[in-house]
Amino acid sequence: MRLSRRLIAGIVLTAVVAVPVITFVTLHRSKAATAAPVFAEGGVATKGADPVSYFTDGRPLQGDPAIHADWMSARWLFASAEHRALFVANPGAYAPQFGGCCAWAGWEQDVPGNISRANGNWPGLKG
Repeated sequence: MRLSRRLIAGIVLTAVVAVPVITFVTLHRSKAATAAPVFAEGGVATKGADPVSYFTDGRPLQGDPAIHADWMSARWLFASAEHRALFVANPGAYAPQFGGCCAWAGWEQDVPGNISRANGNWPGLKG
């Protein structure tokens, strides 16, 4: 009988702790996924290039305005319906990082700090 009470208490305690943690992580991830704006000149992301083509064709293909999807307040164009389907199924896998903005702009925000961090990390990278 004692083991059963301990088991039940353990299950209840796990649920009391796990549910809020899972809820927080889920909400945090969905907020993070939608927090960064997407650079979309004229409302069109990637200047009309098909974002999936970088992965499937190894180069950018011009998207067709008739084959599009709306995501993150931007219109995304695709060279084919297949590319559109791939994107819609997992946009985070194909959308550019940093909201489509150049990573260099982030670097320029703190050049001395970034150089200092790079110098600190370099010995470990050199091996």
